[in-house]
Amino acid sequence: MDTRILALIYELKGIVTSLADLADLEEAYHNPLTERIESKLEQMINLVEEKA
Repeated sequence: MDTRILALIYELKGIVTSLADLADLEEAYHNPLTERIESKLEQMINLVEEKA
């Protein structure tokens, strides 16, 4: 698997972990982390589509 894809996956995992930690502290919130998740997922999708 391309190393760029792996790096994005690990970065996404860190973002998701941070979101989960915040969710434990607050019941409802709007956090820019969700936007970062969407951005990283879009980058991953684009990298995969380039390979196809």
